[in-house]
Amino acid sequence: MIDSDAVGHLISMILHQLPWLLACTGALWLLWPRGGRVVHGQTLALSGVGVLLGATLLRLVANAIHGRLLARLVDHGSPFSDHGILVTALNVSGVLLGLASAVGLLLLAMGASRAMRLLPR
Repeated sequence: MIDSDAVGHLISMILHQLPWLLACTGALWLLWPRGGRVVHGQTLALSGVGVLLGATLLRLVANAIHGRLLARLVDHGSPFSDHGILVTALNVSGVLLGLASAVGLLLLAMGASRAMRLLPR
């Protein structure tokens, strides 16, 4: 059974990731090919949005695991000094997911740049 603290924590985590999720959803809607014709750079931009969306969802999962494990350790009376490896591992995963988001943003910008270079003047 899910307790009220877990539900509150889950809602808080979703709200923290909501701007990224909405931005990725909007970008997918704007960039999705319509009419079967793919514009130059569109695939690269869609790949970047996919990487951003994947990193955002993985960050949400990592935060849920982090919160749940810390709550479980505290419930069992484990001192905070025992959480060092867990916190370090989750911080490293946060840095790697931030790096993945940066790569996704770079791919998105490269795709948009390619598409804008081919616009008629």
